Amino acid sequence: MSDKKNIRDFIVTVVPLLVFCVCLLFITASARTYWEKGLKKTVQTVLVPFADEYEVTDFVPEKTPFSVSSAVYKLRKKAYPKEDCYAVIIKATAMYGAVPLVYIFDEDNYIFAGKGYETVSDLVLPEPIIEFWAKRAKALIPPQKAENK
Repeated sequence: MSDKKNIRDFIVTVVPLLVFCVCLLFITASARTYWEKGLKKTVQTVLVPFADEYEVTDFVPEKTPFSVSSAVYKLRKKAYPKEDCYAVIIKATAMYGAVPLVYIFDEDNYIFAGKGYETVSDLVLPEPIIEFWAKRAKALIPPQKAENK
């Protein structure tokens, strides 16, 4: 009798915990998908002035501490489709709070594409802040593969 009671108590405790964990994983996975799509839309909006040159394609997964506050997207350069270019959106801390900044990385060069949204207090972003976050954003770019010769 005692064994049946112990098994029942175990099941009553573990099953709800497992159901909760599965639900939590499902919610997290679906939220991540919406997060990626939302950031891609923001990057596309910021890159409208560059629409003749670049097209946003795929999300590039990253495994860094910055992955909670940034995202990397592969860009297709319309003039040279085989070249690897990337757009990085990163949450930067500015004078009055966090601002999403978008950078385009084309080989070793970067272009500051703009902010994810305009804020009244941050109409002009100081150059040192742009450069500081560009260095952080460049660290998120996947390493280039050596060409086989």
